[in-house]
Amino acid sequence: MLKNKIKYGIAYLGYIFLIILFLDNIFGFFWGNEAKSYGKYQSSDTLNHVFSKNYTTLVKRHPEVGSYMFKTNSMGLKNDEISIQKGENTKRILLIGDSFVESYDSNRSIKAILRKHLKNNNFNIEIINAGIGSYSPILHYFHYKYFLNTYNPDIVIICIDVTDIRDDYYYSSLVKYDVKDKNKVIGVGNNQNLKRTLTIKGMINKNPIFSKIWICGLMSKYSNIFNYVIFTPKKEMWWRHWGDKTLIKNHPIHDYISLATGVNKKSEAAYKVTFNYLDMLTKELKEQDIKIVLSIYPHLQILQNKNTYYSEKMIEYAKQKNLPIHDLHYEILGQKSYKDYYLNGDMHFNYNGIAFWGYCLANFINSKNII
Repeated sequence: MLKNKIKYGIAYLGYIFLIILFLDNIFGFFWGNEAKSYGKYQSSDTLNHVFSKNYTTLVKRHPEVGSYMFKTNSMGLKNDEISIQKGENTKRILLIGDSFVESYDSNRSIKAILRKHLKNNNFNIEIINAGIGSYSPILHYFHYKYFLNTYNPDIVIICIDVTDIRDDYYYSSLVKYDVKDKNKVIGVGNNQNLKRTLTIKGMINKNPIFSKIWICGLMSKYSNIFNYVIFTPKKEMWWRHWGDKTLIKNHPIHDYISLATGVNKKSEAAYKVTFNYLDMLTKELKEQDIKIVLSIYPHLQILQNKNTYYSEKMIEYAKQKNLPIHDLHYEILGQKSYKDYYLNGDMHFNYNGIAFWGYCLANFINSKNII
């Protein structure tokens, strides 16, 4: 009797599976498996990804941060609308970087902290937040070249994160070239347009077995309905978790710490990419007589490991190029409770960390009379 029940149960589950598979294929036939994304990010042919324009949503980022409104303007920047024409007696500061610059609540962002502590020297100070998550010097260069230069800034603060070394190395595999000049780089393509081939080795290297990433990866590969309804509308949240050979090409580096700290054998090649695009960006800024400030800041893991390789590389670069650079490493390390400046279980600063970073960076700029 028990054996019969098991057989019937297996058969019943088999029928249900076949029905679901049939319906899934019917869905794919009529609607496909790629829904249009209306999320925070949109793909870009030259900048890999950008913020959606005029987009507003309530974000629940982390328990320590709480909920906040994420809002972009008509240019896709997390900033109020900006007049191209600067106001009279105004110094315009362009703040570029990744998610650290993007920040959370705009009223407690790095932009807000700088505005509070920078000395105005009888000028009106206007700060533009051009930070976008997962941006790095290669994207900063094209972002400025194609869009941000229209704002005609007086000062550009380039915030270079530890993850940028890995990101630049990865993005360099997606660069696009001019059709007429194969040596001229014109942007960074979007990884979502590459063919996806799920590999077991890649998934094992990047994610614990049986994690939700595995489930979502497999479901998005084999289920039209799941891919259309769940995966593609928010695929910007998943792209880094895939173990696709074609997606990561010849740059399968996922541990940003090993690249930034010189442990990985490809560290020098990765730094070379970062410095190359910093050269291109700073050259363009200097030609326009724009003042430049570099800002670097450590992640908690680097502080705990007492590793200064990243700081030393960046400071040496700034010295060679005669660029002012503010390194937060020792300032934050000198704080007894520096661990309390980071989100628990996350590499990002909490509001205390942002406030400390902004205060120290503003003091550095003030001391150098850059404004």
